[in-house]
Amino acid sequence: LGMYLILGSGAVLVCNAIGFSYPAWMTTRAMARTNLADNIRWLTYWLVFGAYTLLDNFQQEGSYTFYWVVKTLFLVWCMGGDNCTSGALVMYNYVVKYLIQFENGFSFTNWKAEKLFNRKLDVVMFWSGLALLIIYFMYGTRAAIVCNLICFLYPAKETLRTMATLNLHATRQWLTYWFVFSLYNLVDELPWLETSITCYWASKSLFLMCDAAHMIHRYVIIMPCPHTRNVTCNVSVLLYHSHASRLLC
Repeated sequence: LGMYLILGSGAVLVCNAIGFSYPAWMTTRAMARTNLADNIRWLTYWLVFGAYTLLDNFQQEGSYTFYWVVKTLFLVWCMGGDNCTSGALVMYNYVVKYLIQFENGFSFTNWKAEKLFNRKLDVVMFWSGLALLIIYFMYGTRAAIVCNLICFLYPAKETLRTMATLNLHATRQWLTYWFVFSLYNLVDELPWLETSITCYWASKSLFLMCDAAHMIHRYVIIMPCPHTRNVTCNVSVLLYHSHASRLLC
């Protein structure tokens, strides 16, 4: 498998299929339960997977033959283990929780503006930017990169905000979004795609942004004085006690 990921012509599809299949199954199980720790863990994984999606667009034009092997091993490490020992938890403790602190601080700085406009400005920016870029999605040479950037960056920001609130239903909604986003990532690699469906990137961006806008409108999250250190510590404690309760059972 390692040699194929280095030399094979379909390495990108095999790598992404490995990174999607098992986590997708575990995500559907997590959404069927009421365990917030599982939701936080798999949200962290999908954020990592989505970030790799952005790198994939640049790698396809590069010459780093070991990229797909390294990516596959890293994703397997992130998805492995349980809620106390998984690579996703390590990524949460050393990367994601600091991003949450940064996002919370940014949200607190803009809290009065968000309260005044009820976040309608964000929705206007979504649709305006989407309308301006539809033509580029159809005819631009870098439509895939632009589409994936739009469909990743703002939803990732809102996902971090949701993880900080420990809202069970909202985390389920964002798990659904990242499930669909990652499934699209597999479809992106089909060789006949760009030649047979000229408006594919526009339709993908429109569908995902409609999904994201619906969830943002449904779960309006305003955090007027967040104690980010307590929030991230609470998540770590939550993951630890979830693991301990499973051992006791």
